[in-house]
Amino acid sequence: MARKCYGLSMDRRGALSVLGLAFVGLDAAPALAAVARALSIGELVKKSTSALVLTGVARRATWQVIGGSRHIVTETRVRVEEVVTGADPSASEVVLHTLGGRIGTIGQIVEGEAELVLGETSLTFLTLLAPLSYSVTAMAQGHYPVVNDARGKILAANRQLPALLKKPGSAVERLAGRGLSEALALVRAEQK
Repeated sequence: MARKCYGLSMDRRGALSVLGLAFVGLDAAPALAAVARALSIGELVKKSTSALVLTGVARRATWQVIGGSRHIVTETRVRVEEVVTGADPSASEVVLHTLGGRIGTIGQIVEGEAELVLGETSLTFLTLLAPLSYSVTAMAQGHYPVVNDARGKILAANRQLPALLKKPGSAVERLAGRGLSEALALVRAEQK
């Protein structure tokens, strides 16, 4: 027996399918987490133009068109403290571009993007975009803030690091919690 539903002819099975989809839609919740495949130190070094120890000194956010849509991109000017691996930028400061930020009352958050803090020193893996202009390789996986504790200068995982698909020996597993000098030695050992 066919029934009329919103001007469409539908049998009982079709009506039950529509109702089932409606109930599934009511129970659905938005996904709130990002998951990424964990990279090794060697993979980060290979994908990067440079690995630098740097400190954020200034930032500004701008609107840019990416993939046909307007997005906020934050440009952070950083002071180069030390070249760890790769190409020397031959400048005391470079600019890092990260997705998201705030312009006036509008803010955009990009899950998994590296969070750069002004005045904070970090070990950062960089990909060259243009002369003296970089992005953070592998987003939050390529950025390790340096924190001071009783043991001295220690690397921490980025605050925006997404859940990582486990990989024994990943960069995060090997670098976060290590002393700065020991971590830099691990990264330099991967340079070929």
